[in-house]
Amino acid sequence: MPDGVTLTALKLDGIPLLASAAGALAGTLREHIGELSDAVWAAHRKAHKFKFQLYDLASFCQVLATEPGADLAGESARAVLAALADPALTLASDHVGAAYATVGGLTTYMLPPGAGLPISPYYGATAYAKNTGWGDFLAAYHTSVG
Repeated sequence: MPDGVTLTALKLDGIPLLASAAGALAGTLREHIGELSDAVWAAHRKAHKFKFQLYDLASFCQVLATEPGADLAGESARAVLAALADPALTLASDHVGAAYATVGGLTTYMLPPGAGLPISPYYGATAYAKNTGWGDFLAAYHTSVG
């Protein structure tokens, strides 16, 4: 792990805003995964990785929004970034260490395709996966890239 730390405090009342934006992004990515798989894979590799196959959602969206060939997902990625920055969700967020400068404070499960591991069979039962369709996106992503 790089030197430094990141910490974010959230207002739970703002979660529906983020869930809506993440759901729209997951739907766009799932629907257009054939066209977007290279851009998603590039953003995935460049996103800040934490333990347990968790990746920073903001750094993933920052890269995805500017990745060549990701025009279809740019608007949805920017909406997630806006939701993460909205004071209705984020009470405070800060970091120490240059490695965390692009971290937005929330992670999402993104098992890399071809890692030799299946997507956790328990992931689809999480409220996040159910409410955003992120698990369905991951399945399409793994089928497309893996």
